[in-house]
Amino acid sequence: IKKLLKRENQDEPLVALLLKPNTGQPSEHYARFAKDAALAGIDYLKEDELQLNHPACPLFDRVKKILSALEEAELITGRKTMYAPNVTAGSQQQMIENAKRVVDLGASAVMINVMQTGLDSLRILRLADIGVPIHIHRTGHDNYSRGNVGVDLFVLTKIFRLAGADLIHTGPIFGNLYDPNSILKNIRALTDDWDGLKRGFPILSRSADGAIQDSIDYLGTDPTIVHPSNVIFLVDKAVYQHADPNNGSIIESAKRFVDIVKNTKVNHGRTKEDILRSQGYKISN
Repeated sequence: IKKLLKRENQDEPLVALLLKPNTGQPSEHYARFAKDAALAGIDYLKEDELQLNHPACPLFDRVKKILSALEEAELITGRKTMYAPNVTAGSQQQMIENAKRVVDLGASAVMINVMQTGLDSLRILRLADIGVPIHIHRTGHDNYSRGNVGVDLFVLTKIFRLAGADLIHTGPIFGNLYDPNSILKNIRALTDDWDGLKRGFPILSRSADGAIQDSIDYLGTDPTIVHPSNVIFLVDKAVYQHADPNNGSIIESAKRFVDIVKNTKVNHGRTKEDILRSQGYKISN
């Protein structure tokens, strides 16, 4: 993925922004955000997991306009931005047709909601050999993974990797959704040397700029992770809530997030307990 983006520094974290076509705006609205994000230095754009083909911004119309906007940004910055439209569909055949069509239009990745399409759809899409990375969103995994009889998310993450996914959500280190140690475990499921199987690229979803330093430091406490900052930080709310009130631009708010992620260095002098305390966890002595 870093080769596709022509990012030379293999230890540089990537930054992603979530586009939300389910808000009912026309395609031009999301194309504008895509261009703003690319101008701000965002490496990767993915679409919302909850919406595929909204009548206000149909899939193929939206993809064409977003790709055109990204081309305009690349002419200015000289940097590529990867984009994964959501090709989830009600049948495997339609999913594959969607994927092939958006790739023909120029999309550099595709995304599916793997828990809705079924785990085997990921394998089927991989075998279709569409020629671009596959991003899976695991929304709805709670029905499988939580509770005393659930399948551990670590196991599901391994299955996603085994079935051929390239970009795989692990959840945020901090944010009160999961135990931070379970996130380390999920990241290891993607980055460990598992009989030579291709590694997955961990996506830390719902990233918050105030937790980036602590997140990277927490990753740095695990010596088995290939590189503590070699992940993708995915942001949405922190950028959109701070859009320019005069013109709606997200360039500055996105650039601030990019700068935080790209310039954060691992502080190996901190313990897990130190980091957890700074995030408000109560640690017994």
